[in-house]
Amino acid sequence: MTKKDSGDNTEPQPVKAVPPAMRAGGAFIALALVLALWTFLEVVMNGWMAPFYVTTRFLLICVAAIIIGASATSGRTQYVTMGRIVILGVALVLLMLSRVLPNHIFMVMGQYWLPSYAIVSLLAGLIIKRQMMPVS
Repeated sequence: MTKKDSGDNTEPQPVKAVPPAMRAGGAFIALALVLALWTFLEVVMNGWMAPFYVTTRFLLICVAAIIIGASATSGRTQYVTMGRIVILGVALVLLMLSRVLPNHIFMVMGQYWLPSYAIVSLLAGLIIKRQMMPVS
């Protein structure tokens, strides 16, 4: 069996670039997941309708989720580039910084805003991704 018959394709395949709107949609969906998880944890630990403190830790984790959601791959045709590795490294550094930086309180809001923001973020991500689908 030769290399040509083995199914290995030695010709470079065209790389499909991910449209910026798909990346934005992924970022919104990742943010919605983080906000939903954070809501669940807050309700379990503090009870429903307790005040929610927006802290450095919360903001850094949200920014890291946005970065990870925006840089996710959309298929096997995408190559791993150095830029993507650096961006994911930045997200990892933000997650580590969220554990070591002082937890300064920026504002206090009602706990019901977390699931509200999660729903709006999920809807925004789904609408953006829906707009990217080809019309037949």
